[in-house]
Amino acid sequence: FSTRDHGWPISDCTAEGLKACLGMGGLLNVGIDVGMMLPIERMRDAVDVILSFQNSNGGCATYENTRSFEALELINPAETFGDIIVDYSYVECTSACM
Repeated sequence: FSTRDHGWPISDCTAEGLKACLGMGGLLNVGIDVGMMLPIERMRDAVDVILSFQNSNGGCATYENTRSFEALELINPAETFGDIIVDYSYVECTSACM
Protein backbone atom coordinates (compact mmCIF):
# COMPACT_ATOMS: atom_id res chain seq x y z
CA PHE A 1 0.00 0.00 0.00
CA SER A 2 2.83 2.29 -0.91
CA THR A 3 4.14 3.35 -4.28
CA ARG A 4 7.30 1.96 -5.78
CA ASP A 5 8.77 5.49 -5.75
CA HIS A 6 7.95 6.04 -2.07
CA GLY A 7 9.19 2.64 -0.96
CA TRP A 8 8.56 3.15 2.76
CA PRO A 9 5.35 1.43 3.79
CA ILE A 10 3.85 2.72 7.03
CA SER A 11 2.34 0.21 9.46
CA ASP A 12 -0.97 1.88 10.33
CA CYS A 13 -1.63 3.10 6.76
CA THR A 14 -0.96 -0.37 5.39
CA ALA A 15 -3.26 -1.93 8.00
CA GLU A 16 -6.08 0.56 7.35
CA GLY A 17 -5.71 0.12 3.58
CA LEU A 18 -5.90 -3.65 3.91
CA LYS A 19 -8.95 -3.35 6.15
CA ALA A 20 -10.65 -1.13 3.54
CA CYS A 21 -9.88 -3.62 0.75
CA LEU A 22 -11.28 -6.50 2.78
CA GLY A 23 -14.39 -4.47 3.61
CA MET A 24 -14.95 -3.59 -0.02
CA GLY A 25 -14.59 -7.27 -0.89
CA GLY A 26 -17.45 -7.98 1.50
CA LEU A 27 -19.66 -5.65 -0.53
CA LEU A 28 -19.13 -7.86 -3.57
CA ASN A 29 -20.79 -10.69 -1.67
CA VAL A 30 -24.03 -8.73 -1.46
CA GLY A 31 -23.99 -7.71 -5.11
CA ILE A 32 -22.60 -4.18 -4.87
CA ASP A 33 -20.11 -3.38 -7.63
CA VAL A 34 -17.01 -1.80 -6.09
CA GLY A 35 -14.73 -2.06 -9.10
CA MET A 36 -11.61 -4.12 -9.52
CA MET A 37 -10.36 -5.94 -6.42
CA LEU A 38 -6.78 -5.77 -5.23
CA PRO A 39 -4.87 -8.95 -6.17
CA ILE A 40 -4.62 -11.49 -3.33
CA GLU A 41 -0.81 -11.46 -3.64
CA ARG A 42 -0.80 -7.76 -2.80
CA MET A 43 -2.96 -8.38 0.27
CA ARG A 44 -0.63 -11.17 1.41
CA ASP A 45 2.32 -8.81 0.99
CA ALA A 46 0.48 -6.25 3.15
CA VAL A 47 -0.05 -8.85 5.89
CA ASP A 48 3.64 -9.80 5.74
CA VAL A 49 4.67 -6.14 6.06
CA ILE A 50 2.30 -5.58 8.98
CA LEU A 51 3.64 -8.63 10.81
CA SER A 52 7.22 -7.53 10.18
CA PHE A 53 6.58 -4.25 12.05
CA GLN A 54 5.86 -5.99 15.37
CA ASN A 55 8.46 -5.19 18.02
CA SER A 56 9.66 -7.50 20.78
CA ASN A 57 7.31 -5.73 23.24
CA GLY A 58 4.32 -6.72 21.07
CA GLY A 59 3.67 -3.21 19.75
CA CYS A 60 4.13 -1.84 16.24
CA ALA A 61 6.31 1.03 15.14
CA THR A 62 5.67 3.34 12.18
CA TYR A 63 8.35 2.66 9.56
CA GLU A 64 10.65 0.01 11.02
CA ASN A 65 11.22 -2.12 14.08
CA THR A 66 12.85 -0.63 17.14
CA ARG A 67 16.43 -1.72 16.59
CA SER A 68 18.44 0.71 18.65
CA PHE A 69 18.86 2.07 22.14
CA GLU A 70 17.01 4.91 23.82
CA ALA A 71 20.37 6.50 24.63
CA LEU A 72 20.67 7.53 20.96
CA GLU A 73 18.05 10.18 21.66
CA LEU A 74 20.79 12.10 23.52
CA ILE A 75 22.43 12.99 20.18
CA ASN A 76 19.17 14.23 18.65
CA PRO A 77 20.07 17.64 17.16
CA ALA A 78 16.43 18.74 16.89
CA GLU A 79 15.39 19.92 20.33
CA THR A 80 11.91 20.71 19.03
CA PHE A 81 11.21 17.10 18.10
CA GLY A 82 11.86 14.63 20.88
CA ASP A 83 12.07 10.87 20.50
CA ILE A 84 12.59 10.88 16.72
CA ILE A 85 15.87 8.98 16.43
CA VAL A 86 14.49 5.59 17.45
CA ASP A 87 11.20 4.32 16.02
CA TYR A 88 9.23 3.23 19.09
CA SER A 89 5.99 1.27 19.36
CA TYR A 90 2.92 3.50 19.15
CA VAL A 91 -0.57 2.66 20.34
CA GLU A 92 -2.10 4.06 17.13
CA CYS A 93 0.03 1.84 14.90
CA THR A 94 -0.45 -1.18 17.13
CA SER A 95 -4.24 -0.85 17.26
CA ALA A 96 -4.49 -0.42 13.48
CA CYS A 97 -2.30 -3.48 12.90
CA MET A 98 -4.30 -5.61 15.33
